Amino acid sequence: MATEQVYMSAAELAQQFLEDVTLEALAVGDENPPIEKGGEWQIMSVGLGNIASVLTSYIQAKDLAMNPLEAEGDDLDSWRKWLGLPEVGASKAAGPVTITVSGVGTIPAGQQITAPNGLTATVISGASKVSGAVTVDAEMNQAGSAGSLPAGTQVRLSGGPPNLQVSATIPSDWVGGNEVEDDARKRERVLSRLRSANAGWGALRDKALAATGAVGDAFVYWALGGPGSVKVVVTSNTSAKTRQVPEATRLAIESYLANAYPKGTWALSVQSALDAPTDVEISIGLPSTGSRKWLASGPIARTTVTSAYEETSFTIASATTLGNLSPGETIACWDTVNLTVATAKVISISGTSITTTVWSNGGGPNPSQGRTWIFPACDGLQTIVDTWLKIMLTLSPGENVATASPVYKFAARLPGKSAAKPMNLSSVQLLSLQATLPEASDIAYKSPPASVTIPPSRSSAPYVLTQHNFAIYPL
Repeated sequence: MATEQVYMSAAELAQQFLEDVTLEALAVGDENPPIEKGGEWQIMSVGLGNIASVLTSYIQAKDLAMNPLEAEGDDLDSWRKWLGLPEVGASKAAGPVTITVSGVGTIPAGQQITAPNGLTATVISGASKVSGAVTVDAEMNQAGSAGSLPAGTQVRLSGGPPNLQVSATIPSDWVGGNEVEDDARKRERVLSRLRSANAGWGALRDKALAATGAVGDAFVYWALGGPGSVKVVVTSNTSAKTRQVPEATRLAIESYLANAYPKGTWALSVQSALDAPTDVEISIGLPSTGSRKWLASGPIARTTVTSAYEETSFTIASATTLGNLSPGETIACWDTVNLTVATAKVISISGTSITTTVWSNGGGPNPSQGRTWIFPACDGLQTIVDTWLKIMLTLSPGENVATASPVYKFAARLPGKSAAKPMNLSSVQLLSLQATLPEASDIAYKSPPASVTIPPSRSSAPYVLTQHNFAIYPL
């Protein structure tokens, strides 16, 4: 098994020099070499130790630069250039827009849209002979993260038929807008090329990732439609709420791959993985005092808000899940829409009715807006949530056929399931979370985590788990 190389510090190198010259002096009969502090050899040892330390640091940096698993920045980009991988620049965000049509009319492809931040977008696929609220796909005209508009954003149409209302709405988050390719994604392309030698499924994956920076990863499924067929499935890495790639991005990748190979090489299709929203309940052993303590004695199990007179006065499904929750303690509320957590102090509890102070860091319970789960708050709660959402982004699509199917050995996902590219939630994710919580004595799932399901047919896209409800409880 390979071991990590450990380099000596300047002080250790100086001490090593003194020990070596002392032993050599003793070997030739000099019993009093000048090694005392301020002595000739001791002064020399400091200078030599510092020089050796500097040279060692250069060697260490060179070792890192020569290893694609650890190289960063310009060193990693040198690997990309050496392997002949194309540079992936900034990418455009894309997503749906809902336009209201008065009477019956047409939403033309090419219709221009202006966002509140001044950026503009273009409708990719229009719709004819439609009426009312109609949702179509659109793509930003400018690249960058500023184009990733959140759900609910009001945009304006520029020109177009008179029967289209000027104001339109973004119904769900636009994704895919990135400034530059980060090191993690670039390293994935470098390693993929090294593994595949630009052949077979690895080459297809390389090209899918090179087509646009708007996707986080790509996976290949062979032979789902018979010999010569291949499916490439892509995922977004913008939000743990949705991993689906907008239609405009999917079409761009499919066109890129079609042009990269002679006509007829593959019966090729590109799909976006489909979201499979999942609820996650975790129990964590946190201390009762200190920087990461619990701020409430409950709830101790899933507590669902059934109705809310207002965010500070609401009713839950059952009082038995509250545990020892008391007035004055701080609870949290999960927002399934924005994947954020708000907190408030309990004022009173009467059976299933609870009143609280005004909620901070987001909205309180409101079933109509996806805010129904409450749980005890703790110090550093937002950090725990942010870490978990990043962990959820490591999940990748499941299989497209059952493992028991005779087609599976030909059509299994590539790259396959691994700790780095898991399909399902398991102890791997819990260990990753616990590694960021040195105060946690233990961690476990409060309820069994969901597993990604197999799609109903081979022509359907595979699913990827995404975050829906979330809660943590005392272990």
